[in-house]
Amino acid sequence: TLSASGLPAGLTGKFSIATLSGSGSSSVFSLSANSSVTPGVYQVVVTGAAPTIARTAMISVTVTGPPNFKLTSSAASASLQQGTSASVANITILGFTNGFNSPVALAATGLPAGLTGKFSAATISGSGSGSTLSLTASSSLTTGLYQITVAGTGAGITNTAALYVTVVAPPNFKLNSSAASVSLQQGVSATVANVTISGFTSGFNSPVLLSASGLPAGLTGKFSAATLSGSGSGSIYSLSVGSSVTPGVYRVTVTGVGANIANTATLSITVTGASATTKH
Repeated sequence: TLSASGLPAGLTGKFSIATLSGSGSSSVFSLSANSSVTPGVYQVVVTGAAPTIARTAMISVTVTGPPNFKLTSSAASASLQQGTSASVANITILGFTNGFNSPVALAATGLPAGLTGKFSAATISGSGSGSTLSLTASSSLTTGLYQITVAGTGAGITNTAALYVTVVAPPNFKLNSSAASVSLQQGVSATVANVTISGFTSGFNSPVLLSASGLPAGLTGKFSAATLSGSGSGSIYSLSVGSSVTPGVYRVTVTGVGANIANTATLSITVTGASATTKH
């Protein structure tokens, strides 16, 4: 009668014939290792026992892990501006074990609407090979933190790497006017508003050039400083009204341009007729 001992949990054995009779008779011994067996070397003792005698044979069983690979990302996090595209990570396969040698197909999941990804190579083969992942963020994509999962699948085996992508607004600034409306008489000059820049975002730090449009003939404007630099800096805007300017309401647009970014502020100017004192 045949039996086996020394089998660890998860490693089971089976004889094709449990009892042998006659010289030269044999039985095939099969082993089955489940996925929880710790890789290593195990000494299995096969015993053949008769009523008055027993003999043993030793089998050294080496349990190895299944074929596998590692998937790595050159970056764990990345930052991307709305309306731009950028290469964010190099995805690499390596650490092939137990004969793994299959092509690995790459995919990215968890991308919100407005964020698209593309691999320079959708399938990579061979330990050490890689593919560059590029992302494109639409200008309407909500700013915030997104978790992207990059998956590599080969020979039915899937491994993943996480990538955290922070979507930020593009560089920008705010243009402010201390007044939204002002009233001036024909033939006078006056300071009407303090125009300032503030609210710098995403690294904006460029000089801002000021201009005004919408001025009718006879109404002229001047900035105390035509260019502003630094959040909180300002320029006094003054207007001179010619005596021939028709009384009425005029919409003047003040524009600030820096690093090809333009913002505006609107100033409503009411021109009134000159008083008798002004006329004389």
